[in-house]
Amino acid sequence: MTTLYPLEDISATGNAAPHIPQRNCLFGIISDMEKKLIREVLADNIRRYMREIPFVDTQVKLSKRAGISQSSVARVLSGQVDTQISIVAAIADAIGVSAADLLAEPEEKPALDLDLMKLARLPKTEQEKIKSFADFVFTQAAADGTVTIVGKVKATSEQETRARRAARRPLSNDSLSIDRDAHHKKKERGAQ
Repeated sequence: MTTLYPLEDISATGNAAPHIPQRNCLFGIISDMEKKLIREVLADNIRRYMREIPFVDTQVKLSKRAGISQSSVARVLSGQVDTQISIVAAIADAIGVSAADLLAEPEEKPALDLDLMKLARLPKTEQEKIKSFADFVFTQAAADGTVTIVGKVKATSEQETRARRAARRPLSNDSLSIDRDAHHKKKERGAQ
């Protein structure tokens, strides 16, 4: 569906600017542009977290954890009021997310498929370990998006045996190398 949106230039005093014709669609067609109000985004995000996290699954539980009244939570969830940032911050702390997470529209597909209920049930120390590991992986990410993690891996007993056998062999100048093979092939070609 395509909708035409008229664009009017209104000054700070509320007067229409005379240089732009009124009710004129300046740039033509804008396709289905629907932007949610920030208070609706906030309400939807809080509801989503309330469904996913058991310790804030009711308005009463959320209000107690946030230190605000249950009626304040109800007003925020209605999406009909502009909420003070201090209330948003208190609710975010109670849920365990940042205020920015509550105010951002969710992506179509979550970037990371995590069971938030299981995560919320973990002790704080375990949650911090998970966050620390995620931060570590993010810092290790290369520019092309791949992750390189270097660490020591214990060799199997078979690998240790093979390494001991190889170490016992006498050293020789007759070992193969890429340079020697290339040099040898050049000599053969030159002789022909």
